[in-house]
Amino acid sequence: DLHAWTITSKKHAMSCHVIVHSGLTVAEADALAKQVQAAVRVHGIGHITVQTEPADGGEACCQACEQTAHECGHEHGHAHEQKHFQAA
Repeated sequence: DLHAWTITSKKHAMSCHVIVHSGLTVAEADALAKQVQAAVRVHGIGHITVQTEPADGGEACCQACEQTAHECGHEHGHAHEQKHFQAA
């Protein structure tokens, strides 16, 4: 899912969802989001939102929570990380 639009004649924005391997750590997903942001920025887009989503919809995490019977500390109904990047 990708959306791009013009805010002003010299200011452009983009938001996208990136499906990632379910085994990625949060740090790895963050690094991937930053790579996407860098690749998009070279095209003159300054405001970029990248949302990473696990390919399994978060099932692996839910199963781990059930197996260990502890609180995960996150919302299971919203299975993505949202990253906002603003050009300097």
